[in-house]
Amino acid sequence: MAIAPEITKALEAYDPRAQISPFQMRLIMGVVAQHRFAARFLIHGCGLDSPFWHRLNAHGRTLFVETDEAWVRAIRVLAPDLQVTGYPDLPTTVAQGEAEVDADALARAPLPEWAKEAWDLVLIDGPVGYEPQHPGRALPIFWAADALQSNADIFVDDYQRPLERLHCDTLLRTADQGCAILPGNAGRLMFWRMGRPGAA
Repeated sequence: MAIAPEITKALEAYDPRAQISPFQMRLIMGVVAQHRFAARFLIHGCGLDSPFWHRLNAHGRTLFVETDEAWVRAIRVLAPDLQVTGYPDLPTTVAQGEAEVDADALARAPLPEWAKEAWDLVLIDGPVGYEPQHPGRALPIFWAADALQSNADIFVDDYQRPLERLHCDTLLRTADQGCAILPGNAGRLMFWRMGRPGAA
């Protein structure tokens, strides 16, 4: 069986130092392929895998959201034509979000324009969230839980961490959509809420 040219070109940009595991990347790649490599793909966080996702979704729109301008400049050396935007001021911290899901506070945060669009896939691998003072991923998970994204496949990396686990389990788990926990490297886990089959 022939490999799709989009996959071949994406593999040329694959960096084995990427923190998302090859197994997790293959599953996400399969979802992009289901959309004929023309998905509306929102990615929170730029990383060494960014050129791969950009090439893979060759006929669609891939938007990266990143807080670190220096990191964006470094990634653009590898992929100059990445579409990257920033976040509004993030009022959250990991320390606040680990204890509870404060939906009222999250709802008061400024809503960026790209969060008002419907996406086919959302990959949440940012903002940074491994120290108590970091902004964490409560807001991206909250935005992904909006009804506008009800048909989207949602992937959240670092599900083994308390904030990600609490917010995914509270906001993204639904009775009518399948969920899976994907094992990764060095004990890292990824949460996947599956999109509704056949949804536009």
